[in-house]
Amino acid sequence: MIMASNIAIEKLSKDNYDSWKLQIEAILVKNDHWNFVTGAEPKPEVTGDADNATAVAKWISDDQKAKADIILSIHPSELSQIKNCKTSHELWTKLQNIYESKGPARKATLLKQLLFTKMTDSKNMNEHINEFFMLVDKLKEMEIEIANDLLTILLLYSIPESYENFRIAIESRDELPSPETLKIKLIEEANARKNKEIPTLHDSQRALYTEKKKYERYKQTESRQHDADGKRNNNHKFKLKCNYCGIFGHKASICRKKQENKNLMLNNNKSFKNNSAMIAETNETKQKVIFDTVLSCVDSQRNIFLP
Repeated sequence: MIMASNIAIEKLSKDNYDSWKLQIEAILVKNDHWNFVTGAEPKPEVTGDADNATAVAKWISDDQKAKADIILSIHPSELSQIKNCKTSHELWTKLQNIYESKGPARKATLLKQLLFTKMTDSKNMNEHINEFFMLVDKLKEMEIEIANDLLTILLLYSIPESYENFRIAIESRDELPSPETLKIKLIEEANARKNKEIPTLHDSQRALYTEKKKYERYKQTESRQHDADGKRNNNHKFKLKCNYCGIFGHKASICRKKQENKNLMLNNNKSFKNNSAMIAETNETKQKVIFDTVLSCVDSQRNIFLP
């Protein structure tokens, strides 16, 4: 960063020439040195008289001040390209040739950037629009004018797919808005979406307060219910009547007689199953004996008729 009259600007690098140019120009104008840089105030011709010598000396002094302002605003890595420049105008022209080429390759590069620039959902809308129109301004400096309708369409299709409904609404109009109008509408749309996604602090506090109150009411209700159940149990502890045996003092779910009868039934079922198994086994044994006897008889008869 460079400090000039309490004004800080970022030093010139390979990536910030356009923004740097605007800021250093403002500083040079403020210091009355801009005419030396542009060449609007050339060096006086030397005539040899005293007044002329004074004017020449003053011009050289002011021109060197302008040159110093520019050099101090350039990053050290870029200084090697302008070290042989003698005047501020020569220095400025050299920087323009390096960073502001107007050849066909430069024009093609800027046009491709304008055509294929795309905004992602995570990118800020203001930043995207600034970058878009910066490319437009660079092309204008190279005397390439783009029609407003074409600029509107390019800007409209440089935004993400999540803006599809917005894009359709714009295209359904009888006339396309101007690029400046579309820029304003895009910023408004982005801000509206941002406000929907992020609740305000007031809304968050109100929601938290509501949830807290709901929880407190729940705890109070639960506590009253617990106390009521305790009192009800104490009052009716010995007044309950068992629906199974008819005796007071307990419920059917814990009735001993019910449990004893249940166990008795289980034992009877078990004995019945065991007896059934024994009968089935006995029957199976008898059937096997009969079957073996029949086979034995058949074999005996076969032996009788054998020669």
